[in-house]
Amino acid sequence: MTRYLSSLSAFLILISLLAAGPASGAVKPKLIIGGDHNNPPYEFVENGKPTGFNIELIREVAEIMGFDVEIRLGPWSKVRQDLEQGKIDALAGMYYSAERSRLIDFSLPHTMVSSAIFVRKGSPIHSFEDIRDKSVIVQEHDVLHDFLIRNRLASRIVAVMDPDEQLRLLASGKHDCALMTSRLQGEYFAKKLKLAKIRVIDTNLPQLRYCFAVSKGNRGLVYRLDEGLNILRVNGKYQEIYEKWFGVYEKRDLWGSLKYFVLALVLIVVLLIASLAWSRSLRREVRIRTAELRDSEEKFRVLAETSPAGICLYQGERFIHVNAAAVRLLGFTEQECLEMSFWDWAHDDFKDLVKERGLARQRGEPVPSQYECMHVTKSGEERWTFVSAGAIEYKGKPAGIVTLFDITDSKRMRDELQRAHDKLERRVEERTAELETLNITLEKRVREEVTKNREKDIILIQQNRQAALGELLDHIAHQWKQPLSSLFLIIQDLGETWSCGELNSEYITETVGKTTALLEHMTHTIGVFRDFYRPDKEKKVFSIKDSINQTLAFIVPALRFHAVAVELDTDSDLLAIGYPKEYAQVLLNILSNAGNAFKERKVDKPALKIEAFRENSKAVVTITDNAGGIPEAILGKIFDLFFTTNESRGGTGIGLYMSKNIIEKNMGGTLRAANVGGGAQFRIELNVPES
Repeated sequence: MTRYLSSLSAFLILISLLAAGPASGAVKPKLIIGGDHNNPPYEFVENGKPTGFNIELIREVAEIMGFDVEIRLGPWSKVRQDLEQGKIDALAGMYYSAERSRLIDFSLPHTMVSSAIFVRKGSPIHSFEDIRDKSVIVQEHDVLHDFLIRNRLASRIVAVMDPDEQLRLLASGKHDCALMTSRLQGEYFAKKLKLAKIRVIDTNLPQLRYCFAVSKGNRGLVYRLDEGLNILRVNGKYQEIYEKWFGVYEKRDLWGSLKYFVLALVLIVVLLIASLAWSRSLRREVRIRTAELRDSEEKFRVLAETSPAGICLYQGERFIHVNAAAVRLLGFTEQECLEMSFWDWAHDDFKDLVKERGLARQRGEPVPSQYECMHVTKSGEERWTFVSAGAIEYKGKPAGIVTLFDITDSKRMRDELQRAHDKLERRVEERTAELETLNITLEKRVREEVTKNREKDIILIQQNRQAALGELLDHIAHQWKQPLSSLFLIIQDLGETWSCGELNSEYITETVGKTTALLEHMTHTIGVFRDFYRPDKEKKVFSIKDSINQTLAFIVPALRFHAVAVELDTDSDLLAIGYPKEYAQVLLNILSNAGNAFKERKVDKPALKIEAFRENSKAVVTITDNAGGIPEAILGKIFDLFFTTNESRGGTGIGLYMSKNIIEKNMGGTLRAANVGGGAQFRIELNVPES
C-alpha cells in the first residue's frame, strides 16, 4: 500500500509539471473558440459577455497551454457549421458520438453528463421506456435528437432551437415530455423559469461524453487541449470551476440522499447506539475514500500512459521517468532512456541548446518553454519534435519536465509549402517586373497612338472643312450679298450727287460712315468664318445655345435663300463638356446635309426644327427635317468613312464620319440618326458638367 501511494504521489507530481506556461514575453498563438449562446450553465451570454462552465474551462486550458483565446457564441447550428467550415478553431462543448467523430475530432471528455426526461406532474411517463409512441421535445441537432431518429423511439419528434424552449413548450401543456441531454441544465432552466409543475425522471442511459471539439484532422490541437485539461484536473483548478457552476445542484442532490440517513442517525441516538453508528460510518468513509484514491490514481496513470504525447521527467542531468509515448518517440527502451542524460536524445545541432535550457530551468532562470528541436532515434532516424518544458520541485530538489510531440510530417510539409511559396513569390516578382516593363511600353504606345489618332482626326476635320469650302463660299456670298448691294447703292447715289453739284462735307461724312460700317461688317464676317475653322486644343465647358447660334449665323442666310424655315427651341442654361468649335462643325455638317436634301428632293415648304434640352445627366440636341427621311437600306451606313450619296455633286463621305468621331471618340458622347415622321432626325448627346 505504501509503495502504491508513493507511486501515486510521484505520478501526480509528474502530471502537474504540464502546468508550465509560455515564456514571459512570448507571442501567444490565437484560438477562436465557438459555443452555443443559450446553453446555460455550460455556455451562454450574460450582460453581453460569454460565460459559463465551458467558457471558464477553455479559458483556463488556453492560459495553461499558452494560447490567446477569442470566444464567439451564437446559435448552435451556426457555430457547428463554422467549425466544420474552418471559420473557428474549436467548440467549447460538444457531445461525442460515433457519427459526429467522422466529421469532427474530440478531446478527452471534460464533463460526463447524465440525460433526463422532464414531464408535467401527473404524467403517465415514469421511465425512459414510457416515451415510446409519445410526442417528445428535443433540441435540434443535439446528440439525443440524432439518437431518437436513429432508434425510432418516439411517435413524433418536436425539435426546437434552444433547451429553454423545450421546458417552456412542455409547461404550456403541449406534447408529452422533453428529453434533455443534461439533467443539470434542465433543472437550471426549471428553477430560472419557475416551472414548479415540472418533474424530472432519470433515463438510465449511459453518461454522455462532453468534450472540446476541433476540425477534423487537427490532432495537434486536440493533444494540446487534452494536456491542458489534465493539468487542470491535477492542480485542482478543474474542481474549483466545477464546484462554482454545478456544486449547488450536487449538494442539493446529496442532501436529498442523506436526509434519510440523518433521520436514521437521530433514531440511532435515541436508541443510544450513536457511538456504534459513528464508528461504522467512519470505517465506511475510510473504505470509500481509499477506493476513490485508488480509482483517482488509476485514472491519472491511465491518462499519462495512454497520452499520445511523450512525457519525460529529469533531475540534474538524468531522466528519472519516461512514459510509453516518449519511449516510442525517442526510439530507446525505457531502461536506456533512464541511463541517458536528458540532452542525449537531441541531435548534435541541438544538444547544447537543450542542455543549457534544461539546467537553467532547474536553477529557476527564465528560458523559453516551447520550441522545435530535432532528435535522432536509436536507429539513426532524424525526427522533429515540438518541446513544451517546465520546472518543478521533486522530493525537495529542482527538476524539469518536457512534453514531446512528433511534428516531423507537419514540419516537412511546412518546409515544402515554404519552398513552394518562395518559388511562387519569385515567379510573381519576375512576372510583375515583366508586366511593369510591358505596362510602361504599353502606356508609351498608347500615348503615341492617342496623339497620332488626334492628329489624324484633325487632318480629317480639315479635309472635311476643305471639302465643304464650296458651301463655305456660298455662305460667305449670302452673308456679303446685302452689304455689297448696299455699297452699290451708296456709290451710285454718290455719283448722282456729284453730277448734280450737291456734294458737301456733311454728305461725304455720312457716306463714309455708312461705307465704313458695311466694310467692318464684311471684315467681321470673314474673321468669324476663319476662327470657326480653327481646331480646339483642349476640352472645356461650353454653352450649347452659343454653339447653335454661332452655326446658324453661317448657314441661316443660305437657308433663307432656299426658303427653309428654321424653328429653334433651346435651353439657354444648357452646358456640355467638349470641343465647342468641333461641336459647331458637327451641327453645320448636319444642317448642310439637310439643305442639300431639300434642294435634291425639291421639298415644298422645307423646315428644320432644332431642340436643345437636358435629359438626366446628358445635354441633348435634336435636328429634325421634313425632307422625306433616310432610305432604310443606307441608314446603317451613313456614318461610314467615304460613304456618300452625293458623289456626283462632289460629296466626299467624310462629314458624317467625322461628326460621329468628334462626338463619340473625342467628346465621349453619342450621335445617332433615325427617321421620324416625314423626315430624318439626328440626336447628339454629351455629358453635362457636374457643377
